[in-house]
Amino acid sequence: MGFHSKNCHECGHSMLSSHATSGRNEWMSDVIAITSHGDLHSGEYDGYGGIGGADFFMAGLDDSTSYHVACWEMEGKPMEYRGDSDHAEDQGFFFAGPQHDLPDPRTVSADVFEGAKSDAERYDPTNPPEECHDCGEECDGLEAWQDDFDVALCEGCAEDRRADEEEDALV
Repeated sequence: MGFHSKNCHECGHSMLSSHATSGRNEWMSDVIAITSHGDLHSGEYDGYGGIGGADFFMAGLDDSTSYHVACWEMEGKPMEYRGDSDHAEDQGFFFAGPQHDLPDPRTVSADVFEGAKSDAERYDPTNPPEECHDCGEECDGLEAWQDDFDVALCEGCAEDRRADEEEDALV
């Protein structure tokens, strides 16, 4: 069987193969699964459904509530089966970009984690963010200003340009 993964029951992001992690999201390969029979399996996710050496099908992990250990701890370490976790479309390996570039939730405030999660979930691989022409910050959209076509601007710089245009129109 090839690569496959489940999404964490708590944060909704893939259990990542350790081969698909960077320093920031290594914690996402340390996972725990609770089978429908109440068995607990934890350890490093191998990318093929195995957790800590337990085989996906033989151990009943194909019908499990799965978590990143960090998310499980933040949720209060639930011990009961809460339904089969969703299968991850990216298979915990096949993604390009910051979709899973999340800090360990045990090391940052809930606001910082939710902000990073929101940024990661908004990432669109078909329209990667660009650098704002004016301030250099990463931004999502493109704006066209007078003779400048396809100039990427963040919301703040776009608003500044609109205000400058309005001011110039009054003079």
